[in-house]
Amino acid sequence: MTPLETPRLRLREMRSNDLDEMAALLDDEQDMAYYPHTKDRTEAALTCRDLASDLGVTPLLIAIIHHENRPSQRVAEKLGMHRDPDLRHQSPLHEVFSMEL
Repeated sequence: MTPLETPRLRLREMRSNDLDEMAALLDDEQDMAYYPHTKDRTEAALTCRDLASDLGVTPLLIAIIHHENRPSQRVAEKLGMHRDPDLRHQSPLHEVFSMEL
């Protein structure tokens, strides 16, 4: 897939050689608290939402977010997502947000 570009970001598909670095990033509480910045998260999420909608890959966009992660919950809400009580995650620490595309 061709990388997606916004005025400030360049997004590309993950590759198998990204997995170790991504796992380390997701496991680091300090990195996850401060990186990427909210503006980056929102811009990236909007771009991914629009791509999924344009490609018609799914009728429903879903985000699984830790219940204490208010910044990511706010990003989901800015996208037009809402908490979806009909969808459950096996972890009681996560909430499911969704929206129709």
